Amino acid sequence: MSTAHSALLAVIDCATATGLDVGTWQLASTLVSCFEQVSHAAEGVSADRSHDPTTQARSRRFLAHALSRVGRRVEATGILKDSLIHLRTAGDRTGQAHTHLTLAITLSRSGDDVEALAHAQAALALYRDVEHRAGEGHGLNAVGWLHGQLGDHTAAFTHCGQAMDLFRKLDDRNGEAVTWDSLGYVNHRLRRYTQAGHCFRTARELFRSMSDQTREALTLLRLGDTLHDLGDRRATRDAWRRALEIFTDLDHSDAVDIRIRLAGLPRVEQ
Repeated sequence: MSTAHSALLAVIDCATATGLDVGTWQLASTLVSCFEQVSHAAEGVSADRSHDPTTQARSRRFLAHALSRVGRRVEATGILKDSLIHLRTAGDRTGQAHTHLTLAITLSRSGDDVEALAHAQAALALYRDVEHRAGEGHGLNAVGWLHGQLGDHTAAFTHCGQAMDLFRKLDDRNGEAVTWDSLGYVNHRLRRYTQAGHCFRTARELFRSMSDQTREALTLLRLGDTLHDLGDRRATRDAWRRALEIFTDLDHSDAVDIRIRLAGLPRVEQ
């Protein structure tokens, strides 16, 4: 554990011990981004002592987000659906939008794209209602991605294109990165492998520049799929190996799937 990491956890312990619950979940969310480990985000769940339902729901959402990103999606889904009930009771529409979006992502990773699309559409409507522009962009991208998953490629390109336009206006690099990844996926589904490779490489570089290791690895995994379909075995192996290294460091459950993929690749002569 690094000195900075220990210091952040100590601050969370201090905030918790002195009853500063709002600060606790905020710090815990920072740790999710910085360290990508669910145990760090779990520190924020102690904020459930708070009598503020919005604070409780937020702390749970951050924990669920971390759980989802390390592969514990069943737990994450249960936490998020519970949080949504509390947020509706509190009348927190922005919080509801964030939670719907996180649910959409989590359900999609579990293969339930129909329910995921419903949550993404709910998130988009709420973001527009509260005039949350960055949220609207992520809602558009999620709806586009899920239309692509379900085979409606026209709707996918339309929504992702709108998301990219909005993120560029906002100078939102993270939003651009996730949208490039979505466009890569849709192009791959249409067998436009050269275009897909360009999209995935652009997304990967953006994620790496922001130190978003989970999304970098997921994009490398999809880039490897594209390279595999192009017949470039060496580049496929390189992309999947790098994704495996990242997922192994993060103790992510998707590392198992990548090992299986790598084992199934024919050897490439040097």
